[in-house]
Amino acid sequence: MEYQVTVDVSDYGYEPENGERFLKGFMEAHSETGPVISQNTETGVLTVLFSFTPEAGSVDGPTQAARLFGHGAGMAGLPPTEVLSFHIDLIRDEEQSEAREAVLA
Repeated sequence: MEYQVTVDVSDYGYEPENGERFLKGFMEAHSETGPVISQNTETGVLTVLFSFTPEAGSVDGPTQAARLFGHGAGMAGLPPTEVLSFHIDLIRDEEQSEAREAVLA
């Protein structure tokens, strides 16, 4: 089981170097999450996309996602800004999907 997280923040998308700072921060903090940064220099929205497998014994994916984002964003060295959206998708592996389909059939 894996989670894919997309977070949009305000204001930091205006400056291209902010995207580089976020990517560097996430890579230093949690390179295993495969962070991808995109930004819109016209609207100022900066988007962070990453994925992770929950820690063993953890069932609280959203809390872990928030912690990973907070740590990675903090490593960017920019002051906090407004979070516009925080979206989490559960990505089931093929085996889990087949088992679920068998139960529902």
